[in-house]
Amino acid sequence: AMDVVVCASGERSWMPATSFGFGLGYVSTAARGARGMYVTTHAVESFVEEHYGDQIEQLSSDLKSGKLSPQEAYESLLVLLRTACADEIHHKEDAAVRAKQFGDSPMARLLDRLQFSAVYWGSRVGAALAKRL
Repeated sequence: AMDVVVCASGERSWMPATSFGFGLGYVSTAARGARGMYVTTHAVESFVEEHYGDQIEQLSSDLKSGKLSPQEAYESLLVLLRTACADEIHHKEDAAVRAKQFGDSPMARLLDRLQFSAVYWGSRVGAALAKRL
């Protein structure tokens, strides 16, 4: 039933998300070690949680209005999105806990905030660009 609701390959974005994600993970780990990897994971998963939340909200609204058919396929997609979102939330929370294992000095907190902001907003901008490409 998923083939009814998932876009065809010609409708996919040209944004190289896999390469971008790999590069981001590599750079953050090379620059700041495991802490940098966890801060990056926390930031990306925070964005992804919001992104899923928007999709879940829209799909729930569309299902309630009766706009979507076949309804069973879209209900199945909604369950999948909620499950995936819960998994991302778990990753986000786990990364935040693990990052704190490396100490909590004022300088580390400042670097964490700067890195989190750069990654989070970079993710938002990347997603916005992907929607237009």
